[in-house]
Amino acid sequence: MSVPPSRAQSEVFSASQYGGGIPQHNRYAINYFVLPTFIIHVVGLACLWALWYYLRFTSVFPYHHRVFYCRDINLYKPNFKPEDFEVYVSYPLLYVLGFCLPPLVIFIGEIMFWLFSTKPRKTIFATCGECKIHLFTRRLFRFLSVFIFGALIVQIFVDTIKLMTGYQRPYFLSLCNVTLASCTAPLEYSPTPSPHLACNYKDADELRYAWLTFPSLHAAFSSYSACFAACYIYYMINLRGAPLLRPLLIFGFLGLCLVDSFSRINGYKNHWRDIWVGWLIGFLTAIFLCHCVLCFQEVYHFGIEKPPLAMAEAAEERISPFFSWFRLPRVQAPSVKEEYVVYEEDIPAPPAGTLARHRRGQDRTYEVTTTTESFHRTIAPPNQQNQPQNGYHHHPY
Repeated sequence: MSVPPSRAQSEVFSASQYGGGIPQHNRYAINYFVLPTFIIHVVGLACLWALWYYLRFTSVFPYHHRVFYCRDINLYKPNFKPEDFEVYVSYPLLYVLGFCLPPLVIFIGEIMFWLFSTKPRKTIFATCGECKIHLFTRRLFRFLSVFIFGALIVQIFVDTIKLMTGYQRPYFLSLCNVTLASCTAPLEYSPTPSPHLACNYKDADELRYAWLTFPSLHAAFSSYSACFAACYIYYMINLRGAPLLRPLLIFGFLGLCLVDSFSRINGYKNHWRDIWVGWLIGFLTAIFLCHCVLCFQEVYHFGIEKPPLAMAEAAEERISPFFSWFRLPRVQAPSVKEEYVVYEEDIPAPPAGTLARHRRGQDRTYEVTTTTESFHRTIAPPNQQNQPQNGYHHHPY
């Protein structure tokens, strides 16, 4: 069974194939963009936190007082208290579950990746040779920062739409205790431009909450957290010995989202349209961040020819820290095949006289770009996985 070469070995192979010497690397390469990028991310997230706080927990921003029909039966539902609910998800519980469960899953997944993964681990240095930043730290910060960014964006969008539309909750008229004499005849609509004057209930905070129902924050935030966690679990957690672990975790998160959303319907806190639009906002935001920003899929974008067979057989497999510490027996499954999206772009044309070495459909070493790092891996075409590798004609260098 062939072992994929590491990044350093691939560079050696490439240099020897094209007539160059072995590349000489410095002891370490300093990445001067890590610290400024980190500062920009922290400042941006802090600004989003501040905006979210003022939108959600203060009355700084005014809301639209939508005119309502004083006899609208869709707004005369009972105003249940939390103790009257069979299943009630309060806002503190929503924030705890939404902000803690997906980061906990990501943290556990990154620990398992660091312990068991055999992929190359690239260490970078920020500003100086002593400022070493390991792969585990970079991955964890990347996933958590994107998740928190998306969670804040979803809630900011939801609160902004609430303030601009001003749709009433199903129990609005029960709380408002409307005075029919204040409603204008003959259609009995609330007075404009001050519909709140028709209400006998004068608590401004509760009326503000009852006036902002569309879309549902519970549906949007819970769907975003569930979809983001589900994408991470699907693409980053793969245990062949436990095939039901991934679907169990994914459906568990989706179940929590459904329970949270439907509890708002049963308690007459939201309309159906509020739930559907909230789901749509959270789902689209999570899918965009996972597939367009984090890019969980592995993409092979650059190809070079296969290294000499003798050197490829001598390549050593990188051992994960867990197995290097405890030396547990390992079982490899050569029958398991991986599928990748391959783009052979900018492949250098072979020089004249070496066409025999560039046979169509043979193994190639591809540079892989993932959410982890860039590294090299050798892939054989599916129709030639079991063919003997005696068809290569290597010229002496």
